[in-house]
Amino acid sequence: MRDSRRGSVAAFLANFRASEIPLPKRLVVTARNFARRATLGQGCCGHDGEPGC
Repeated sequence: MRDSRRGSVAAFLANFRASEIPLPKRLVVTARNFARRATLGQGCCGHDGEPGC
């Protein structure tokens, strides 16, 4: 079953590009959100609108 909050690759890239966070911090936030998703075993990290979510 697919998590309804999980987006597509296109949505991820659009969210990543639209973020106003400076690139180095954006990469850290993305890694943190991916790690959170993996740790929780969910399709979304719970930080809607942040890169990597």
